[in-house]
Amino acid sequence: MVPNQDDAINGLKGVIRDQNAVLFVGSGVAAAMVTKKQRSMATWRGLMGHALDHLRTNAPAIPASVLHDLRQRIASVDPLTFLHAVNEIVDRLHKSHQLETWLKQSVGSLRVQDPRVGDALRNLGLPIVTTNYDDLLEQVTTYGRISWHHTIAVNQFLSPDEPTRIMHLHGIWEDPSSVILDISRYSAIVGDPGTQEVLAPLLDRRWVFVGFGEGLHDPHFAHLLSRYEMHFNEPPYVLLSSASFTERASALRDHSLIPINYGDHAQLWSFLHGLRCQATRSFTAPPDPLTWPELERELSRDIKESAKNMRLMSRTGMGWARDFPSAFDRRRSQMLFLDPAGETFHWDTRYQYVPKALSRGPARDTTIDGRATEAMRHLRELRERDVDVRVVDAPLPSVFWLLDLDASRVLYLEIPRQRASYRGNLYLRTETPVDAADPIISSYEAIFDHWFKGAKPLPDRAD
Repeated sequence: MVPNQDDAINGLKGVIRDQNAVLFVGSGVAAAMVTKKQRSMATWRGLMGHALDHLRTNAPAIPASVLHDLRQRIASVDPLTFLHAVNEIVDRLHKSHQLETWLKQSVGSLRVQDPRVGDALRNLGLPIVTTNYDDLLEQVTTYGRISWHHTIAVNQFLSPDEPTRIMHLHGIWEDPSSVILDISRYSAIVGDPGTQEVLAPLLDRRWVFVGFGEGLHDPHFAHLLSRYEMHFNEPPYVLLSSASFTERASALRDHSLIPINYGDHAQLWSFLHGLRCQATRSFTAPPDPLTWPELERELSRDIKESAKNMRLMSRTGMGWARDFPSAFDRRRSQMLFLDPAGETFHWDTRYQYVPKALSRGPARDTTIDGRATEAMRHLRELRERDVDVRVVDAPLPSVFWLLDLDASRVLYLEIPRQRASYRGNLYLRTETPVDAADPIISSYEAIFDHWFKGAKPLPDRAD
């Protein structure tokens, strides 16, 4: 009996909760993490198109008519026509001694632009197997890597006593000898008893495919899936976008796969994050600390892309305003600061900003009164820009940003490490979909609402 969507999602949550699954990650995940300009190289067809461009430039002996014919064949919807074209492209890369250079300039050049899908996959806590040749997942997760021909490492891949690593089922760009692109290499790995034996432990867990399109039809996967069906009674899950679900769900069910609709492509990360939050119920993975350069990059991206509403709790916010000026140009912003006219501000300044440290801090005046004057000027400027500014004459419990984005809520929390230098601090970033509860974010929302509600309007003068 084919499960409905609710039952399928609940079943997936169960295997994640029990940690009895393996993630198979395809090119759709890579495409979600890179820039639009690089996105084509993150897909198999796009990568082959890039290979033809490389050959045209670096292998001038190949006739243009041959390259044109190959380009038409890689656009074919017939899998065999496509695979035979790939075979010839790879053969020409080898013969022109361009394979290693091309791998480095193509998949080796990919860099993470949006880490959210990679973060969500890591937070599921499952072993990750990928058919991608790039190292985008390693860039996000900081995990190590192994490829299919590292026999000893593959044997230890699922051991809880071993460091977490990502298995590259078709090789990794840095090791051209491991890369499987053409039919002859597929045949070799499928027919190699030793390779198949070391991959056997994967058959003892439920498989979950993420970011796969045509990749499920490649010869290696067809062979592995047939072995999986004979060995494991429960069918694999396949996560699909709404468009792909409409086109492919019926065919996948016919092949004993369970398709799950996660929504639009942009919703993949939130769907994955929701699986973790709801499957673990009482546990939320702690966020990873960011350094100041990482915070600047992350926060600038969030503010620029889709920040609708922002809340900032800070002593003065002068450093934040200098480094993120565009953040304060939005009407739906609420900012809570220490009152420059209050006693707590002077106590805090005297305690936090000794004269020697003040020269390195955000304030330009090394006196307490000078700092209060500068803070008041800063707060008035915010009020003139239609920011809802309030002040409180009491010690603020923490310094943090709360952002409401299009599909999620984000918290940036400051962890002090150095006096008078917010740039030397560490920062935590945690994120949750708008329709999911996260205890960390909810707690800081409650802190902000409590203090903001009892705060007073900005005073006219810092007397």
